[in-house]
Amino acid sequence: MAVHLQINPNTVRKAYSELEILGILNTQQGTGTFVGNRQVEIDKAEKAQMLKQICDELVARGNQYGFTLKEIVSHLNRRLKDGSQD
Repeated sequence: MAVHLQINPNTVRKAYSELEILGILNTQQGTGTFVGNRQVEIDKAEKAQMLKQICDELVARGNQYGFTLKEIVSHLNRRLKDGSQD
């Protein structure tokens, strides 16, 4: 990973170690490192900030293609009615 990213191997080692402590990664001697099954908990303030960023990006991207906010919201409402999750 360090070679691929061209960063110090100690940086990668520390990041992996911290992710293991949090339960996000699981290292098994001799077989490798795998993504753990622990769900990352995000507090309300951070979730709200993430949602704002996602919405800002959606609106900006839609505007690049000529969609208005009203058109975007209308499409999202249709998806909600249809129960579409994709």
